[in-house]
Amino acid sequence: MIYALPYIALICFYGLMALWYSKTQVISHKIWNKAICIVITIIFWGFRGFCFYDWMSYYPEFLQLDTHDLVNNLQSTEPGFILLMTICKIIYNDYTFFMVVCTCINVFLLTIFLRRNIDNFPLGIMICTAIGGIFLFTDLIRNAITIFIFINAIYYIKQREPIKYLLLCLLGLTFHYSAILYFLMYFILHRKINKWVFVGVFVCGCAIFALNISLLTDVATMILGTISPEIEERIRFYLSEIANTKPSINFVFIERVITGGLVICYMDRLRELRKDADMFINCIFIYFIFTFYLHEFVTLSHRMSLLFACGYWVIWYDLIKCFRYETNRNLFIIFIGLYCNLKILGQTQNIIAKYDNVLFDSETYQMRESMFNKSFKEQ
Repeated sequence: MIYALPYIALICFYGLMALWYSKTQVISHKIWNKAICIVITIIFWGFRGFCFYDWMSYYPEFLQLDTHDLVNNLQSTEPGFILLMTICKIIYNDYTFFMVVCTCINVFLLTIFLRRNIDNFPLGIMICTAIGGIFLFTDLIRNAITIFIFINAIYYIKQREPIKYLLLCLLGLTFHYSAILYFLMYFILHRKINKWVFVGVFVCGCAIFALNISLLTDVATMILGTISPEIEERIRFYLSEIANTKPSINFVFIERVITGGLVICYMDRLRELRKDADMFINCIFIYFIFTFYLHEFVTLSHRMSLLFACGYWVIWYDLIKCFRYETNRNLFIIFIGLYCNLKILGQTQNIIAKYDNVLFDSETYQMRESMFNKSFKEQ
């Protein structure tokens, strides 16, 4: 619990700012509200110490980067990220400076997206932080920039401007190869999905997850097993090594069932609220597909669903407006606040999430590496 306190404090801060934002009608107050949220977000994530996991690879990569061998650096599969790292190291050879720059880029792109799609800025950033954002701001540095580029490229799907959309996707591809999937979205996201297709896929996904049906493992071994029994045995062994343990029916699963049910019930209303609602309905639909149908492979499921988490951020906000009675709206807002805190609590209880900030006091790389290795040995 103690490791989660800084993150819960951040969520509560966003919640209070969201309450203030909703109550005030003074434009200058709203501007200050947004500015404070942006500054706090940059300070909290940009100046963080070595928390979570991916610093184990990013920090050594930053130290070993040869800024004089730019041509060789740009021959990597993700040249945009390497170029950004190189420029940061040339300007100021400090890993924290690089993290601050990455955070500023992410916050800038997220701010543009939220201003276009969500009226209550702090509420939007609170939902984003709880639904995937905590990992985008810590572990998935490459992937995060790509995702934040994509959520702004969505605007050009609505405008039907393929050149601008594809150019942004191409830019995202230079940071992370997952952007390949985004190229297809120009032809998919704007389409109006039939409600009963959503219902069928969602219900089947819930059943597959709840009953722990090994859909992909069985299909892969069956198809590849026709080639050779030996290959089938190897594939089955390999998949058993990387597959997730039996999924638990916890509050996260219950929340997804509730959210999916609300989207189904209020799908027509959601489409009335905004002209581009189908894009976000499709995003949350894809999110559910990756979450439920890929549950056997926890990392793959998590990474793939995060690519479309923006659907959650917008749909949750729009669902508040779907309730006819004020009491129901307030209850759903309370549900969002409680869930965001519980979600963050569940993601930060491990010592790996221990937060510190370099502006005040932080542990060295060697200290955190020792703690990291010790925690895994104990497991």
